[in-house]
Amino acid sequence: MHEKQRTRHEKPSLIEAVDRAIEEMTEASEEVDFISVARRTGVARSTLYRNTIVREHIAAAREKQRLSLNTQWKLISEVESLKQRVEELEREVESLKKHSGDLSSQKG
Repeated sequence: MHEKQRTRHEKPSLIEAVDRAIEEMTEASEEVDFISVARRTGVARSTLYRNTIVREHIAAAREKQRLSLNTQWKLISEVESLKQRVEELEREVESLKKHSGDLSSQKG
């Protein structure tokens, strides 16, 4: 059950509650959006949208998550690319070793 909806005179505590919810959700790797913050805080979505500071904090958290996700995907892609390159180089080294062994046996 949600706690009672906050009133206008509770704006500073609303901002603190939203910031706390964003922090908790971020730490738990939960998606931050107006619906999830409203559920977490027990505040109506319309209240979150109307408060410009709260709206900016939620929007900033969403953008930060989006950028973080993009960075993670880029890093994963780069790691995969590097793994493939290492495998190619390992095959090349093995081939060169074999070729070197073949040349050594021809000289002897």
